[in-house]
Amino acid sequence: MDNKTPPDSGIEGEERRASRAEAVSRHCEVDRIVDRVSKALGNHANTVRELADSRDRLTSFLHAVGHDIRTPLVGIDSTMELLALDAETLSEAELRARVAEASKSVRVACGFGLSMIDEIFELIRADCGKLSVAPSSVDLAQLCEEVASIVRPQARAKAITIEVALSGCTAASVASVWVDANRLKQSLVNVVANAVKFSSEGPIEITIATPAPDALRLSVRDRGPGLDELALRRIFEPFHQSERTANRSGEGLGLGLAIAERCAQLLGGSWTAANREDGRGAEFTLSLPWRTPPAGSGPSSTVASAANARLTARILIVDDAADATRLAQHHLAALGHRVTTATSVREALQRLSQEPFDLVLADFELGDGTAADLVVRARGTPVVISSARLGGRIDSAGAAGIVPKPVTRESLQTAIERALRAFPASAKPSK
Repeated sequence: MDNKTPPDSGIEGEERRASRAEAVSRHCEVDRIVDRVSKALGNHANTVRELADSRDRLTSFLHAVGHDIRTPLVGIDSTMELLALDAETLSEAELRARVAEASKSVRVACGFGLSMIDEIFELIRADCGKLSVAPSSVDLAQLCEEVASIVRPQARAKAITIEVALSGCTAASVASVWVDANRLKQSLVNVVANAVKFSSEGPIEITIATPAPDALRLSVRDRGPGLDELALRRIFEPFHQSERTANRSGEGLGLGLAIAERCAQLLGGSWTAANREDGRGAEFTLSLPWRTPPAGSGPSSTVASAANARLTARILIVDDAADATRLAQHHLAALGHRVTTATSVREALQRLSQEPFDLVLADFELGDGTAADLVVRARGTPVVISSARLGGRIDSAGAAGIVPKPVTRESLQTAIERALRAFPASAKPSK
């Protein structure tokens, strides 16, 4: 019988067991560290790839921005240089005609450049959650006709017609839909304009359908070249759009479809893109929830009739830029308003203390303050801000409306009439 002591018994055995346990523990800890380091390296590699991809996309975007913003500037510079040369050789009558022609070209080029800048900021506002919706009762067929009328000048230049049709519904059944008209119109205009851009023939069809009792579907069908597989997957991404249009001189940044999708999401819907089954172009489809106006939200006959009458008012223009003041005066006078001017917050407050005004149209940045000061101190008189700088402090200024510069007669009329109807004490319908 073997009476030897087991190797792991006693004090020495306990020490060996403890040593083995400690070695195993260290080994496990090393394995955990190696695992964490491997995961960290993997995450780092993914981050590097994402940063590289973002850098490439941003570079592509900036190249497109730089190229497309240079286009109108080069056109303006060339037009003005030619005009200066013509001034040395043309007669007075010929020069007047040349100036009129050049001014049209410069305005077109400026409008193109400004629209691109607006697109960039609109996309930024959407991605930052700065866009909001204000639903109202909307006649959907009428809204689609308005969209068509907005884009028709571009289509007419290419001999393309735009048609609005109903499928499985009637004009009466879609005459009162609860939706934000401005966001829906903005979304549709961008898609229809895109269809015109990439089409060489028509018609372009805008179709309204109600596939289910709780659903709306708006489709835009074009006769363009169609879309490849990559475009079908990424057509509503802004950077992809920039890449797709970067080689099309004068076609803009291609942010329209990205903005259209952001607007659709705000409305609770989304856009999809597909090639037409007949192979003759692309089809874009906007799916929206069907919402009817809440009880009592429909416009009364009195409000509806007032909406059709243009309001006239006493308006105080506050701007320290003489050219901007003259342009606003010209448009407001053509709309039937009576206009007084001021060049500073102090002068504006003095005018307001001397006589009543129905509305103040003010530039945001003034020599002695901002339009926000007038909002606070105008004592109930609505203030509409007109500025080339949008967002940030302007959005939070509490104004009755915002009109981007350079102002147009249409944008002024819309903003002012909206403000006057919100503060109707003194404004009177024109006769």
